Amino acid sequence: MNTTDVSVINRLRIILRNINFPIIFSNDIRVSDANISTVCFRSTAGFQCRCEDQYRWSCDQCLLYGHCDTIINSTCGCINAFPPDGQYCQFVDQYNFTTCPTRTTPQPPTTPPVLHKYMVSLEMNTTDVSVINRLRIILKNISFPIILSNDRRVSDANISTVCFRSTAGFQCRCEDQYRWSCDQC
Repeated sequence: MNTTDVSVINRLRIILRNINFPIIFSNDIRVSDANISTVCFRSTAGFQCRCEDQYRWSCDQCLLYGHCDTIINSTCGCINAFPPDGQYCQFVDQYNFTTCPTRTTPQPPTTPPVLHKYMVSLEMNTTDVSVINRLRIILKNISFPIILSNDRRVSDANISTVCFRSTAGFQCRCEDQYRWSCDQC
C-alpha cells in the first residue's frame, strides 16, 4: 500500500487489530493473519523505512542502507533508504538473522532512489460534447510536466476514448494515437 498520509496507516493499524481471523473467502482462499511490517516515508535525507513492533531489518540491510537507530542483536529497526528490491522488515520470531560483522561504520545507500510511475485513469460522464471539446483544448494548451510537489509531477495527460449514445446503442471512438485491439473490434 502506498500512502503519504499517516492517518491512513493509523486507521489501518486499528482495522487490523479489530479483524477476527481467519477470513475465509472460499474453500481454497483463507487469510489467517495480516500485519503491517514496514512503514517508509520521505525524510530530509531521502527515505526512511521503519519496522513495526516485532519486526526488524537484518544486519546486512542495516549496513547496506545505513541504519537510523541502534543495531541490537544484529538487527535494526530503521534504515535510511527505500530498498529497490522490495525488501521489508522481517518478523523477529520467524527469521534467522545473520550476525553483524565487527565493522560498525554505517554504509551510505549505494542505490539511487526508485522512481515510481503511476498511470491514473479517470472516467468522466457527460452528455455535453462541448465539455469534451473544451477538455481537448485545455489538454492541448497545458505545458507538461506539472509539478505538484518535490516528489510528484504530472508528466502527461490525454483523452484515449470517447463513448456516446448512438441509434444502435453506444459507440466508442479512439482519440488520436489510440487504437482498439483486434479482439475488441
